[in-house]
Amino acid sequence: MSESSGEAFISESPTHSIKLEFYSEGTGMVTMVWEPVEDAILQTLFDLTGGVLDQKLIESDGKSARDFADGFIEANGLEDVRESVYEDVKLDKACPKCGSKDLSRSEATLKKSNIPIIPTYICKHCNAKSYYLTDTYLKDLVENHKDLFDENELKELNNDKAKLLENMQEYISRIFAVKKIYRIK
Repeated sequence: MSESSGEAFISESPTHSIKLEFYSEGTGMVTMVWEPVEDAILQTLFDLTGGVLDQKLIESDGKSARDFADGFIEANGLEDVRESVYEDVKLDKACPKCGSKDLSRSEATLKKSNIPIIPTYICKHCNAKSYYLTDTYLKDLVENHKDLFDENELKELNNDKAKLLENMQEYISRIFAVKKIYRIK
């Protein structure tokens, strides 16, 4: 895919997920995916490496994932949109279990209750399940859910956000280690 301004590529998976890849001034290539989940759409924004920057569940109000993608295209003035073949979003990191660079983001499940808050990836080589948190995504999770933190954690957030985020990464690692889900670094 070339990085010329205004050019975009859209594709649809067999499960009717829609992927849009486009060039954004100052950001570079951007990938967005809209996945149908029950009566909602999971909208996910990825960085250049395939890491999740943002994901939100949006009530569909009868609209399809393609309707949401088309609305985004129109709202952002993307004109040269070409159909392409759907490929899973791949993370440009090595599998922590086997070292293969064949990590694909797990598609959302068919139930809202099964959507992982922490983005998970599957190694196509060894089938290991791993998670990867971008700093941007973790910061947004914390900022948007301050009601989940106690007074001491909020003080730490205000005084040393980097330390709190590091502690959260370590805590999440311990939880996932028990479940035999690897952390991608």
